[in-house]
Amino acid sequence: GRPGLGCAMYTEEPVLLQVDIWEKPIRLAEEDNTAPDPSGGQYWAVAAGIASYFLKRRGLDPLRNGCKVLDLSAGVGAVGIAAAQYGAKVTATDVPQVIDALRANFERNQVQGTVLP
Repeated sequence: GRPGLGCAMYTEEPVLLQVDIWEKPIRLAEEDNTAPDPSGGQYWAVAAGIASYFLKRRGLDPLRNGCKVLDLSAGVGAVGIAAAQYGAKVTATDVPQVIDALRANFERNQVQGTVLP
């Protein structure tokens, strides 16, 4: 695919998927959330578009120089993780029900970030 476009592929493990954003893979676990609104714990394809837009628009140099990114309603963390992979200092936040999955996804991808409820 072309750089910047996200492609999601589910792996053999249930609820684990890989998303490629700007040719860097991101592995995400979705939250098995039975709450009335489980949307925060799921991967949304628009996340790849948002991450790609900012990476292209801002260029990679500002990220490499440690710009700060605040990822509000981060969900499973695709946007924040993508930014962190390119050197941004990321703070990601969401509702308490998805914080454990969000934090685990940052750890799974071996990127630094602050995760807050």
